[in-house]
Amino acid sequence: VGSGVITTSVLSGSASSITTTSATLNGTLTQGCNTVSSYGMVYSLTNGFVPSTGIFVSGTNLSGSSYSVSLTALTASTTYYYVVSNT
Repeated sequence: VGSGVITTSVLSGSASSITTTSATLNGTLTQGCNTVSSYGMVYSLTNGFVPSTGIFVSGTNLSGSSYSVSLTALTASTTYYYVVSNT
């Protein structure tokens, strides 16, 4: 990255509103020089999964730099892993 270039970053936050079958995943999108056309979260049952093998849930509610995605139809007593995704 050259001097004066602002990069785009997407960070995951903590999960919230967790129930036995749903959860909200929170993220932060900082828009840099690159345009982001899609952002959200990818989740899987596998720890350390490759993002292209997970399930993508699009974020659509960007407010400032914060957004969230809702996961539904989850299985109770199951561990899910998630990472941010943007293109």
